[in-house]
Amino acid sequence: KKIYSKHKEAIELIFQYSDESEFGDAAKEFVQGIGANEIDRDPAWFVPKEFNNCFKKIGDDNWCNGYPFAFWFMKRTEKLGIIIEIGPFIDESKRRDFLNHLKDYNFKIYDKSFKVGGKYTRIFTKYPKFQDWDNKEEIIKTMDNLYKMANEPAKNLLNACKSFSW
Repeated sequence: KKIYSKHKEAIELIFQYSDESEFGDAAKEFVQGIGANEIDRDPAWFVPKEFNNCFKKIGDDNWCNGYPFAFWFMKRTEKLGIIIEIGPFIDESKRRDFLNHLKDYNFKIYDKSFKVGGKYTRIFTKYPKFQDWDNKEEIIKTMDNLYKMANEPAKNLLNACKSFSW
């Protein structure tokens, strides 16, 4: 406590800069590299280009610009993860229909996702250990590996989107 009170400004400055990383720049470069539609950079939200024209923007505009789902990378202290998430729809019954439809494409959807007011359903997640936050090339490489891990669920989601009555 004595050290903190004496050096408060320096310690807070250290914490401020220690939390910064190459994550945002790496995410932008990765998303541009795969030609995806970037939604937000922190966290890195995107929709792969393969999904263009196979669904309608029927989601809540306050979540991912109205996309019904998004892919995103999450930075945690010692992990870097990828998530595919179904977001809120304007029409909750349409959201439930879509979630039911996803079951036919090998997605495990828990009962709580179907409750009235349900807004967010993660259909795929991977969080390997990662610590090299100052190395943009390593972040991009890990994002690429994570994206490859999501390949099968992404294909299933794409097929589900193409066959769903939006």
